[in-house]
Amino acid sequence: MTNNDIAQKLALLPEDLAERNVQSWNDVINFFGRPVDVFIGEYFPYISELHEIATAFSKSEQAKLFRAEGQVYNTLIISTSDGQELKIGEPYLRVFVGRGFLTIQYVTPYTAKEKEKSNINIRIMGGVEDEIMILSADNIMTALQPMLNLLWDETRGKKEA
Repeated sequence: MTNNDIAQKLALLPEDLAERNVQSWNDVINFFGRPVDVFIGEYFPYISELHEIATAFSKSEQAKLFRAEGQVYNTLIISTSDGQELKIGEPYLRVFVGRGFLTIQYVTPYTAKEKEKSNINIRIMGGVEDEIMILSADNIMTALQPMLNLLWDETRGKKEA
């Protein structure tokens, strides 16, 4: 997404939402960056990867467009919500790291169940012979971009059309 695209989208946001979105990313960085005890670290070994993802995203201009929430110790939620929490029926992205994969899901919540519209699975860890993706700011944003575009188009894009 170009800086011009981001500027056009920022103009569509309600007043002060960009600042609240950036603050939500700072909160998530703190959430995933706080020290964890051995018990939690054993069951959620990918906390540091989520911290890296949130940190990389927060440094991009797109952090002003999207809201972040941390859930448990293994899930990052990205939305276009105006409020503090998602409302029932609002689509969002679920970013989950587990078993050596970074999974990005576009989720449309329904009252009692969730329907996954689209998934991206990226291998980030593996054996010596496996191809391994190194989590860096560039490839995190590259991996997220198609899903971010979908989320924007399905939420804010429809509101402004």
